[in-house]
Amino acid sequence: MGELKNEFTWSTKRGGVFDECRRKYWFEYYGFWGGWNPRSEDRTRSIYVLKQLKGRQAWAGEHVHQSAADALQLIHAGLLVNPDELDQEIVQRMRDDFRESREKEYWTRPKKACGLLEHEFDIPVTDAEWAATTDHARACLRNFFASPILAELRALDRSNWLQVEEMDQFRIDGVPIWVKMDLAYRAADGRLRIVDWKTGRLDPHPDPIQLTCYAIYASAKWNVPPERIETVHVNLGGNESTVRQVDAALIGSVRGRIQESIAGMAKLLEGRIADNAPLPESAFTPTDSTSACRRCQFRRVCPDSPLHRL
Repeated sequence: MGELKNEFTWSTKRGGVFDECRRKYWFEYYGFWGGWNPRSEDRTRSIYVLKQLKGRQAWAGEHVHQSAADALQLIHAGLLVNPDELDQEIVQRMRDDFRESREKEYWTRPKKACGLLEHEFDIPVTDAEWAATTDHARACLRNFFASPILAELRALDRSNWLQVEEMDQFRIDGVPIWVKMDLAYRAADGRLRIVDWKTGRLDPHPDPIQLTCYAIYASAKWNVPPERIETVHVNLGGNESTVRQVDAALIGSVRGRIQESIAGMAKLLEGRIADNAPLPESAFTPTDSTSACRRCQFRRVCPDSPLHRL
């Protein structure tokens, strides 16, 4: 096996981290490199372990996505799905994760054991709040099974199911763009629908960049004109959906935003994007937002966090 290379790519997550805090961006995409080796330098190893952590809301959302994907794969295969069994499974998985995280097993098994910010940083969370997190995940799963989208999928020929939770990429100006759509299918009316399940707080005006990025990919992959694509933002927590009709103008706008984001990241590289060699850590300025720092898993290893000045 050849030496691993830290390739420059772009994703909506990467763009979001870059906008939130340049220093967090350095930790997330450069500072961790090589930390998977237990014999790596102590700080690098710590950055790698901390990179795997997540807050309890994101953790619950991951479990909902996993359960939804499992259900869709069973339905696609023509098998029966028992919502009660999936409900029990999500509870058991979250209990197992909680135990691993509470015992901080992630420090010895960072890619295998669950790690939660609340445990790593001793953030006070009551038993009732932990229970509410699990209850929220279960409610989201119930709303998934009650979704009209699921009923629509069941009525379609399986050949019209295009993707369920698959990683893939396309390129903009030669830069690989990662996408992972929760669901894409050809509807009965001939339109291509891209669905994104959300489990957090309701957003009445969701930013179109993620779903439109998916639409750019889908248009090229399946040779579908933008005007024949719809994106559906489904908030399972509030059981509400936002449907957006894609068009060439929206795709052009979002493509431009992605190019601007890539250009901003490229300014913090020593040379070509292809080499992906970052400037020194100090060139990646930290945010001044203390609230953002409190949400950040890297605050312990960040010497310039504004939290240190409090």
